[in-house]
Amino acid sequence: MQQAVLRHFPEAQVEYRFTNRSKGMKFNTACIDSIVDAINRLEDVSLTKDERSWLQSNCTYFRPVYLDFLQKFRFRPKEQVTVRYVPSLDNPGFGDLELEFRGLWTETILYETPVHFAHMFNLMPIGTIAHEWMMGIAAMKGYEQANLLALELWEDVYPTTLSNSLHIALTDTFTSQVFFNNLLQKPSLATRWRGLRQDSGNPLEFIPLAKAAYEKLGIDPKDKLVVFSDSLDVDTCFKIKTASDEAGFQSSFGVGTSLTNDFKKVSNGEKSKPLNIVIKLGSIDGKECIKISDDIMKNTGDKAAVRQIKEILGVPVVSN
Repeated sequence: MQQAVLRHFPEAQVEYRFTNRSKGMKFNTACIDSIVDAINRLEDVSLTKDERSWLQSNCTYFRPVYLDFLQKFRFRPKEQVTVRYVPSLDNPGFGDLELEFRGLWTETILYETPVHFAHMFNLMPIGTIAHEWMMGIAAMKGYEQANLLALELWEDVYPTTLSNSLHIALTDTFTSQVFFNNLLQKPSLATRWRGLRQDSGNPLEFIPLAKAAYEKLGIDPKDKLVVFSDSLDVDTCFKIKTASDEAGFQSSFGVGTSLTNDFKKVSNGEKSKPLNIVIKLGSIDGKECIKISDDIMKNTGDKAAVRQIKEILGVPVVSN
């Protein structure tokens, strides 16, 4: 995504905000110290010759001018990152973490986009567009057609290919229903793009919604891929796979939390409860950025702004 931002929005100024959705889970001071230390050490990170060579071989969609930029790129955490610890009133040893990242979009976007492990284990890095691409474009250019504009600008950087591996459209930045309403206006986009990503709400309700949209456009669902990525475990993947097969979709699964947070307490064998944490785009060029998820608990941004954009897009306003 950094290459796309560099191409289209090289001067955009942004602010990212950290959110801990696990309200009952606090950070202790030792954890905060470790986080601060890790952030500060980012100033020593730079792209090595070996890493650039690997990117050239495995990510052929990166242009030489972008790799030149990336090789010169340096994090400046002391200028760009603000860390605050807010102690709990009843237990000062634990509290809340506040994180903000400010600067050029091109220079702050990598604070949440690692590909290090793909290189370390010689794996092909795969992924989809993040919500921030739609969020930033909507805040700058308007919300009514933001989904379509975001896809078109993406295509300008990453033209369609035989595999179309980079053309998986994220549907739930402003609710999937709004996305599909937009997509019906541009059948050519729906045809060109390889598929969709479902990242919030009920996947079993999403599948027939997506199928109906494609069929209205005269597109056979069997030609399209749906990537599921919301709160998955193995059992859930099997259930979704069955439903996808029945609808005719190809399916793929991005399983994160249950793979990387599968710890058990030594004392009693109880499964560790993972943190539900995110970093989202908060503002761009002084304009508030918002996200209206298919899961009301995942809405982000100023509540008044969320309500206003819901009214513009025709999304029902429900108190959360």
